[in-house]
Amino acid sequence: MISAQNLSRHAHKRISQRGISARHIDLVLQYGTCIYKQGLVFYYIQKADLMKKVLAVEQHAVRNLIVVESDGDEGVVVTAYKNLDAVKKIRKKTKYMLGKSS
Repeated sequence: MISAQNLSRHAHKRISQRGISARHIDLVLQYGTCIYKQGLVFYYIQKADLMKKVLAVEQHAVRNLIVVESDGDEGVVVTAYKNLDAVKKIRKKTKYMLGKSS
């Protein structure tokens, strides 16, 4: 089970606001597919894995759930959100974050 030390302050606030449980975040981290972009790891559960690995009762809660984790050794969850087109948008992101150039 995900502990409070594995959640950033921002993530704790956002999952509380969005009604996402720690159990659902654990399911996504355990069974999800990851995409490495911009120094972060984005986890989501593919439809095929959703049917095979997640209980029918919890499938609706984790469908389209994205869990964003830092790419460091600590594996701190930065945020979590639900979005229908999130995977498509994540794949379009540039590999690295582009900062302001002076």
